[in-house]
Amino acid sequence: MKNHFQKKIFILLGISLYLSVFSACTFSTEEKESKKESDTSASKISITYKDSSTFKRVQYPMIDAERITIDSLYVQVAYELNENRWILIGNSIDEDPTGLKLLLVDPSQDYKLIYRSKGAYESLILSPSFFRSSNQEDPLIILCGIGQLDSWGQRVFFMQGDKINEIDYLDVALLRSDADDESGYRLEDISEFTQIKKKSDGIIFQFLADSIRYFGVRNEIADPLISSLDLEYRYFNDELIEEWKN
Repeated sequence: MKNHFQKKIFILLGISLYLSVFSACTFSTEEKESKKESDTSASKISITYKDSSTFKRVQYPMIDAERITIDSLYVQVAYELNENRWILIGNSIDEDPTGLKLLLVDPSQDYKLIYRSKGAYESLILSPSFFRSSNQEDPLIILCGIGQLDSWGQRVFFMQGDKINEIDYLDVALLRSDADDESGYRLEDISEFTQIKKKSDGIIFQFLADSIRYFGVRNEIADPLISSLDLEYRYFNDELIEEWKN
């Protein structure tokens, strides 16, 4: 994200240097083994661009978070990718300042930790949407909506097997009119209106909406309201970049 809570993040980053990430979140399996596997899974995912493909939004079964018992971890939501791999969104109950994280665990081995993301800091949600193409070689793309009352955009993850790469942000939100709000509008999660395609020159993120809010500076205007046709994101050579059409 380019703004909103960025300044506070820099302060919290200074504090978090002295804290082990999720130090209060203990898994019943061996900690060192979990950390080693988490580090291994963070290696770069290889993507081939020779074949074009379209990613479609897919639904995974939600799991009752109350049935998941991991010491010192509050689980906000959970999804079953398969019987041995669950995605959890959780936070330490001991007020870890780095906030909510995305975790990949093995429930068949007492919630063995396989991957843990960086924190979402002041965001009250880390709401995942899943996108998969028909090409099994393509990664599963996870867009995680962040924000509080309004959306702050999307964090982008790629997943392939047990590897998960945290890519970057889509700094956009859907603009909705709202007569009950003083501003007259609200900013919503844009994942439902996001179209993802893989071409020879990268993975393209486009937005099938009318008006969207861009979190950044464009033509010397901070956080402008733009047409969705004006902006798309392209991931190529390990980089997610903005491409402006107007």
